[in-house]
Amino acid sequence: MPLVIFFTIHTLSIQVLFFAFSYMSRRNALQFYTIILYMLDESRPLNRTPTYPDPDPSLAMDSQRLIPPALGKDR
Repeated sequence: MPLVIFFTIHTLSIQVLFFAFSYMSRRNALQFYTIILYMLDESRPLNRTPTYPDPDPSLAMDSQRLIPPALGKDR
């Protein structure tokens, strides 16, 4: 029964979307269609992290020196 309710709401919402798009101008409707298709596209990765160049290992060694000593330990 919950599946029947879900699919009924789903199909009604799709009908409402198409009804609203039919009264829009063609350009606006195409923009909304492309946005919805982009959101429904399952092939694109969800967590797209930007690809940076590999960090310089010498910079990593410099960053190690910036870490403060642990509390309670004297150097």
